[in-house]
Amino acid sequence: MDEKRVEGYRNFATKLWNAARFLQSNGVTASTSHEAPHAEAPVNRWIVAETVATVQAIDTAMAELRFDAAANAIYHFIWDQFLRLVYRADQRLHG
Repeated sequence: MDEKRVEGYRNFATKLWNAARFLQSNGVTASTSHEAPHAEAPVNRWIVAETVATVQAIDTAMAELRFDAAANAIYHFIWDQFLRLVYRADQRLHG
């Protein structure tokens, strides 16, 4: 396996770990339901909608046995949506 690829996976896992720690330290907890939560703030509605769309993409990919597409949907949701949201929250909290 290519060392650069492994390094990229490690960096991705580290960013995800740091985001989870940031959220936990700011009182964000896991949902106890599989249903999409009610969201009033626009940013919350946006991330819920992105999450629902990603789950649908994963379900479709898995039904077609496209594990690469499912993994790609997860990766891009985390990298392009979730981590961007966490980064913006951190910027608002810490200037």
